[in-house]
Amino acid sequence: MVTLKSKVKNKEGNIEEVDIFLVPKTKKVIVLTEKLKAKSLNDLLFKGLNDGNLNVLAIVIQAFAEKEDGSQAFFSLENVYEFIDDYVASNNCSYQQLFEEVIKVTNEMGFLKAKMEETKLNGEIKNPISSIDLNEIIANSAQKAVETIAEEEFRGYKG
Repeated sequence: MVTLKSKVKNKEGNIEEVDIFLVPKTKKVIVLTEKLKAKSLNDLLFKGLNDGNLNVLAIVIQAFAEKEDGSQAFFSLENVYEFIDDYVASNNCSYQQLFEEVIKVTNEMGFLKAKMEETKLNGEIKNPISSIDLNEIIANSAQKAVETIAEEEFRGYKG
């Protein structure tokens, strides 16, 4: 679990300084991957990181963020966007570094394909190929090859 300190708007619209805990849970992961139409949380996070997709970062943070009492930390994506900007500015870090923190906590909680040691995880984070689904590429290539072969066979058939 990672603790992020920042200012957050509460339901009444007042700003309060709170500790935000990123707490991935099974239900949250399933809802999140279905909402974003991802095959897995692993694919979602690494693709989002490599694409620099701040919307994915915001949606993931909104899904996982809880206050100390376990209640929902953010009531809108607008609040998350403000939180991200405040966090990056006050911690003198980049959006990518925040994204990496989210990936690390997800790994710690065992929600990636395989729980990785820190050095392996850092290697995956730095590897742009980690977001590419090689099985999908191979399947698509094989499908195209079969279609091409079948097309050639039918051209030669004069029935």
